[in-house]
Amino acid sequence: VRLNQITRNLKNFAANVSHELRTPLTSLSILVKSMQEYTMDHWQQQEFLQDMDRELDRLINLVQDLLELTKVEHFRDTKKEVFCLVKLTLEIINQIKPRFNRQDLRLITQDFPSPPVHIYGSPFQMRLVIHNLMDNAIKHTAPGGWIRVSITLEGSGVIIKVEDTGCGIPDEDLPYIFERFYRVDRARSRSGGGTGLGLAIAKEVVEAHGGRIWVETSTGKGSAFFVYLPRHG
Repeated sequence: VRLNQITRNLKNFAANVSHELRTPLTSLSILVKSMQEYTMDHWQQQEFLQDMDRELDRLINLVQDLLELTKVEHFRDTKKEVFCLVKLTLEIINQIKPRFNRQDLRLITQDFPSPPVHIYGSPFQMRLVIHNLMDNAIKHTAPGGWIRVSITLEGSGVIIKVEDTGCGIPDEDLPYIFERFYRVDRARSRSGGGTGLGLAIAKEVVEAHGGRIWVETSTGKGSAFFVYLPRHG
């Protein structure tokens, strides 16, 4: 039974990957043929080149996410170390902060513990999780909104919370948001370069570290993603 389930999962995964690759490749093929067959002025050429660049970005993002997913699935073979979660989170915030200014968003940080909060695992993979959650919040929050990042101690663990005033997630989508290739808003995700793998990667990384991830949301008001991780020491 277990072998049959694995076989079905592999077939579904292969089908999803094939579909996700075929869509941008088909678009690129049409764009290239159009440029070859029709006479275009400079502005038309620029518009087509921008479309091609966007489809190439989608392909690159998809391949990168697939590679990261493969690394997560081989977590046991990944180099692990003790690292400070607060320091890692602040580094990510500093890297991503310019995007808040460009998109007229307010960043709020609060409840960061002053003593070091140590986690045992892969800092590179945990960086992916926090970056993905903040990236999603930025993508789905309109100008003038805010995003709050907090870290609080919880028993023998720690909780990272990324909260936004974005569009929220419809109830019917909630059971599926951590599945591979699932998009709440497929049209907007495609235009924004989303692959539908970010939250799936986050879930697998968090669970590989002995933690869990969940979301609380209200349609039209925003979402809050929570990550619980056991502390080291």
